[in-house]
Amino acid sequence: MSNKVLKAYIWAKSVLIVLFLLFLFAIALFMVSLRPYDIIQAANAQRVRGQAIAKDALILQNSANANQWPQAISELQDIAPLWQREHASLLAFHSSNLQIAMVPVNADYIAINQALMVILAHKAPADSVQVAIILQHVPDYGVEMNQVVTLMLQDLDGIQQQIFIYCVIVYACLVALAIADPIAMIWHVRRTKKIIV
Repeated sequence: MSNKVLKAYIWAKSVLIVLFLLFLFAIALFMVSLRPYDIIQAANAQRVRGQAIAKDALILQNSANANQWPQAISELQDIAPLWQREHASLLAFHSSNLQIAMVPVNADYIAINQALMVILAHKAPADSVQVAIILQHVPDYGVEMNQVVTLMLQDLDGIQQQIFIYCVIVYACLVALAIADPIAMIWHVRRTKKIIV
């Protein structure tokens, strides 16, 4: 192996190593940008908020719980902005699977949210029609949010399997380079000795 070939080999090896490391870095950035755990956490939080809305609406409907009305109204006033903001953030994710899963969720959300706004506008006692709307839609909303979580977990599993395959390929290439390097150096030293002799 001539010196020119050796220099070319060293440069090629260095460039390949840098490219492989950049590829691994890009995979890590890709995983962070997907944010599936954010979606899962948001969906679970929304399901819990839906249940809290139903509980407080029931309290506000029942005149026997009049002493609990101020607390229920306060809870609903605290929940409402978080409920709306989290729903908007779920709709903003650019995952086609999530967009499809959010269609039925959105229909139930709109019904619950409109009833919630009416209840908050009129305070207590809550209108029984609005409470009935909430009670009708919250169970479906919870089931649909569980489906969103399941879908995100399936997507995450598929993505992790693909990334694992890519990482194995990259690591195999790095190992091949690590093995090829001493072989090439030994061959170069032997060849250089023969030329000198």
